[in-house]
Amino acid sequence: MKLEPRTRRWAVPLLVGLLAALLYAETLGSGFLTYDDPALVLEPAVVRDPSLANIARTLREPICGSIHPLHTLSYALDAKLYGLDRPGGFHATNVLLYAIACALVVPAARRFGAGERGAALAGVLFAVHPSHVESVAWVSERKDVLSLAFVLLAFLAVPRGDASGRRWLGAWLLLLAALASKTSAVVLAPYLVVEAWLDGKLDRGRIARLLPFLALVVAWVWMEVHALASVGVVRPIEAGTLGVRARLIAWTLAWYPVRLVAPWPLTPRPELEPPPGWAAGDLGTALVLGLVAVAVAASLARGSTRLARV
Repeated sequence: MKLEPRTRRWAVPLLVGLLAALLYAETLGSGFLTYDDPALVLEPAVVRDPSLANIARTLREPICGSIHPLHTLSYALDAKLYGLDRPGGFHATNVLLYAIACALVVPAARRFGAGERGAALAGVLFAVHPSHVESVAWVSERKDVLSLAFVLLAFLAVPRGDASGRRWLGAWLLLLAALASKTSAVVLAPYLVVEAWLDGKLDRGRIARLLPFLALVVAWVWMEVHALASVGVVRPIEAGTLGVRARLIAWTLAWYPVRLVAPWPLTPRPELEPPPGWAAGDLGTALVLGLVAVAVAASLARGSTRLARV
């Protein structure tokens, strides 16, 4: 049966979201973990008592050295709906958020320029990728799927052409919600600048529209760094020479694209520190970073060619 284009535009994301939910349905029978779940899910005052005073305190004070008030408030809502003695409800929220995020990957891929089949494939690959297991199956890692859902909503809400200020405000508020879930959402603002540049629309008007997004992420990063520094998480790399420090940074940067393609072994604590002296891993790191640089250059070249044709 062949679906009409309009039907396909909403049916494909819906099917991808359903696939994601079915993949993680088994987690609904799981409980809380003793690692992080108590501190982030069960112990915050607002989860046990969602009073206005506790909500206000959650909005202004970091939790465990990080600023993610919306993430914490989502647990307060779960506790109100299900009770702290029913972890299945908390897991159900994680699965629902992941299903929504996977469904949003499809229209996001379309905006990236993928066709209908490519967008559907992107949604399926994202839904089944094993690196997302921790983010969905672990209740206290909800910040990943919650922030992703808001990032994709903000991305899709940002107009590519002329639009009213109300739509821009809506996208800005969605980015704020994403940042209040997890600080890594800051990547959206610089990407919007790159997208506008590739589209040939980075004029003064567009820059003025994007400045509030950039200002928001700069302010949020500043707050997050201070919050992390207050608990000793952020500190300078003091050991070794400049070369040793650069090597550590290079190994860390190369780890992420490798795990995207080959997500094994799955571990919450990867060993990223390189061994003393030069090793085969240095050659692998150089190769990975080189391939990433080539891929980025090729993508920019394709964007420039497409603009030239337009």
